[in-house]
Amino acid sequence: MIVTGLLDAVRAELSRQVLSSGLPRKLQAEILQESPERSGVLLSGHPATLAALPLAAFESAGGGLASLAASAGAAMEFLLAAGDVLDDMQDAAGPPDEGGPAAFHAELISALLVLSQGALLGIAGDSIPGRRVLKGLSILNQLEVRALAGQHVDVSADGAAVSSISDSLATTVAKSGSLGRCAGMIGAALATDDVDVIDKHGKFGEHLGTVYQLMNDIDAVWPGGSESTDLSLGRSTPPISFARLSDLNADAAVAAFMDAVSGGKPSSKDMEVRVRKALLESGGIHFAWVQASIHRARAMAIAEDIRKTNSASRLDIFFDK
Repeated sequence: MIVTGLLDAVRAELSRQVLSSGLPRKLQAEILQESPERSGVLLSGHPATLAALPLAAFESAGGGLASLAASAGAAMEFLLAAGDVLDDMQDAAGPPDEGGPAAFHAELISALLVLSQGALLGIAGDSIPGRRVLKGLSILNQLEVRALAGQHVDVSADGAAVSSISDSLATTVAKSGSLGRCAGMIGAALATDDVDVIDKHGKFGEHLGTVYQLMNDIDAVWPGGSESTDLSLGRSTPPISFARLSDLNADAAVAAFMDAVSGGKPSSKDMEVRVRKALLESGGIHFAWVQASIHRARAMAIAEDIRKTNSASRLDIFFDK
């Protein structure tokens, strides 16, 4: 798979960046650690292919060899990893002791964000003008804030009723679509000064990131699927919101479960099994699946449009099976 080759270039750059960073060994080990039991925080826990998107977008926008943008892929991956650590902290059952896990995780997030900025700033050279690097840095800063705002809304809605299904979808786009948009725009901005081309690659990335998040939301509630905090924390993700709020498909079992979670009452495994089944039967899971299909179709249409002006573009690799 072509994406794997792009990720190999990102992986090599990640190791180089971390090992030459001067960070304490404990932080380096946490970031890069690989073992059968633990893979560290890089290229794990999220759709790793978003780290390959800056390379593909750079090539697609006319920048030349994709590997020239490997540092941009590393910058994106450091940002994604910081989001994963933050998500883990927010999913924790209670606030850790002062100076304990929370303090270390905060230090880890800070290190990852600094690495992200440094990886992007280090790209400037003969092949990529400094003005384009600064444009990429501006994009990184703006969209990481937008993604953080979406994450805040998502967590704030834990156990609480979302005002509408469209709000739930908008939060998904803000939280994860922004990260995809960031990846696409950064890669294109390093390759060209054409704002329309940069924006088009950003829109592709936004749809791609949204597809990944919706599929993750589906996996989190699929009957018999893997354990997830979406139900135990009462998050109002699109499949859950649809089952709770749709006039045609409101489901009492889902509503009762979410009300119990918001009231601080512990949920039972048997109840979760029933709720997962209810989400499937009420159409909540199908609704999220349809939304993911819509975003996929829009991304593919953009990829096809871009290929009309650059036959070397291969953005459709992100939907290869």
